[in-house]
Amino acid sequence: MRVEIHGLREFGSADEMRAFYSALHWRLASLTPPPRRPLAINRAALRPAPPLAPRCHMPRHPMHVIIEHVARHYRLARQDMLTLGRKPRVVLARCVAAYLGRDLLGLSTLRLGKFLGRDPSTIRHGLLVVESRLRRDSTFEILLIRLRDQLLLEE
Repeated sequence: MRVEIHGLREFGSADEMRAFYSALHWRLASLTPPPRRPLAINRAALRPAPPLAPRCHMPRHPMHVIIEHVARHYRLARQDMLTLGRKPRVVLARCVAAYLGRDLLGLSTLRLGKFLGRDPSTIRHGLLVVESRLRRDSTFEILLIRLRDQLLLEE
């Protein structure tokens, strides 16, 4: 028994369904696609692309300024601060930049991590390292105050 409701077909058995879809498959396979015609392109209508607008100068984010300033202090290339290297000098400079970014700009560990190419938990650990070193080492505290003041005067 075959029932049709709103164009949907209901089959009485699995064999009936197989026979229907087999016949449908052979009907579709016998159809030939329409012949392909080459596209006619009117080359005269094609215009050259307009020249690109000159790049406007985008102001740098203050975190980039902090990264460059700290890199300069530690005699590193800016790119060294953003690489995956774990040399102690690079790691310390990265931690100092994160500390200054949080102190001066109030950035979250997530945002600091995006700027420095690190996971937020790594940034959080670096901030803890800097804070513990600040409590122990007065020369390190003086260094951070000096870097902070230089950055504030640079703006």
